[in-house]
Amino acid sequence: MRCKMKTVRQAINQVTFEVAENNIKKESIQAGVGGKENTLMSYFFKKILFFIGSFIVPIIFFLAMTSYDINQVPKSGRYLFITIFFIFIMVILLNVYVYFRMYRKTGFPYLNQFNFRLLAFLLLEISMTGYSSITILGSLNKYNPVLAVAILLLYYLMVYRLVKVIIDTQIYEELNKNYGTKYQIKNWKRLLSRFPIVLFIIIIIGMQGYRISKSYFIFTHVDSPLSMAYSIIGDTGVVLLAICVTLLPTISFNSEIFVRGTLLKNYTEKFREKYKFTETEWYGEK
Repeated sequence: MRCKMKTVRQAINQVTFEVAENNIKKESIQAGVGGKENTLMSYFFKKILFFIGSFIVPIIFFLAMTSYDINQVPKSGRYLFITIFFIFIMVILLNVYVYFRMYRKTGFPYLNQFNFRLLAFLLLEISMTGYSSITILGSLNKYNPVLAVAILLLYYLMVYRLVKVIIDTQIYEELNKNYGTKYQIKNWKRLLSRFPIVLFIIIIIGMQGYRISKSYFIFTHVDSPLSMAYSIIGDTGVVLLAICVTLLPTISFNSEIFVRGTLLKNYTEKFREKYKFTETEWYGEK
């Protein structure tokens, strides 16, 4: 019998402890509590490296910006300059917020694996969304500033919805596969959740085709309606390409570890008692 679709949180919360303990092995919990997973580097240092790495591009941008004088930027381009600056600031603030929120809310040894994987995905997604939107902004700078910003906001909303569909679908599939649920997943959602795997090929082919055809139309149809139409098509292609790039971090999302980590949070004391971890081993030093 098919289950009525619930929110992801409701769906995971429906899994009983008896079902969860049959799918969550002691070895996987020990890997998290031990702080390492198939590597000599602890989760603590890996999280720090990811966090620091998320600032590399903004630092390069701000260093390059020190050589510019805002007064030398043409008035028509100042909104572009300010908007890009704002995007970089938001990327930094969101990354800092996510890192410290997760550290405070889920900074326990038994959630090491869950914490690191989710943190890596979120930092990648935030950064890729911000940087890809700068590409869109550069392509749309010939349009009215209000229109360009409106398209940018629509882009953020679209990316959020697509990423949510992909992640939710992967979680429902994990629940159906290993936890005995039977949620009905629409075919288009299944297809979308697998779409990022072929994005590299689509991006490479699309970029090469666009470059070749752009050169042809620009030099053979200057100031013609066909050239303007192609310009609009090209800008649309840039937006679609940016969406594809922004969806790539979903490949790094691990639904198995996410579901396992959420269930460990839900039944934390039961798992601790079952596998005889001390409170210090499980929750860390207070």
